[in-house]
Amino acid sequence: MNYEKVLILILGVAAGLAACSGGDKVIARIGRTKITVKSFQERLNDSPAGYRSYLDTPAGKKQFLDLMLREKIVLEAARRAGLDKKDDIRSF
Repeated sequence: MNYEKVLILILGVAAGLAACSGGDKVIARIGRTKITVKSFQERLNDSPAGYRSYLDTPAGKKQFLDLMLREKIVLEAARRAGLDKKDDIRSF
């Protein structure tokens, strides 16, 4: 099974679990940071309306999760480098 199929399977299972459990299931971890089904769905809902039809597809969800993962990886690397402690750098 390749990466895309596994990710689509995880997203499908996660969406099903979210419907049953309120969306607290973790679908990805980066260091101390977790991406839950609920946070993933909230970010999807906050996306511009013009992108929503694409984001409703498995490929769109995969790409969106990839973007979230890359964002979290960069933020985690910055935290580990101590950038979050510098006054002149804005922390998110």
